Amino acid sequence: MFVNAAADSSLVVLESMVSGASGLMGTWDLGHLANDEAAELQAEFEADRDARIFLAAFAAATLPTEVYLERPEAQRAVAAAHLLAESHRLGAGIRGPAGEDLCRPAIHALRRIRQDQSELQELWDESPSDGPQWRAGMDRLIHDLQHQN
Repeated sequence: MFVNAAADSSLVVLESMVSGASGLMGTWDLGHLANDEAAELQAEFEADRDARIFLAAFAAATLPTEVYLERPEAQRAVAAAHLLAESHRLGAGIRGPAGEDLCRPAIHALRRIRQDQSELQELWDESPSDGPQWRAGMDRLIHDLQHQN
């Protein structure tokens, strides 16, 4: 696991947040963690505590815009970005294997998800009532990550 050593007490809070949400199945809702892919990513992170799980999720979601981005990969990246933002908010500051900041790849992935050729973006575009809320939540998440540096 790659975390800021000074933030061990905050990690307990993050651990309870992750383990409390990992039991979700068959979900689809506005929340960044309210879907099966997010639950799977949370369970993987809870088991391994390895930030490379986040890096893999961000990399899978940063396809060129001419390549169609499938919903599962996008949902995993959104969940990883949310957990990353929470870790910073709680003072745990999850970092990459070489100590690198993960906010930049997270922001890049989130921006890619909001572009054309993204199944997740298309699905939320089909919902006139929930789509604007989802987009606002994505914008807040990007904003939060931008202000972690």
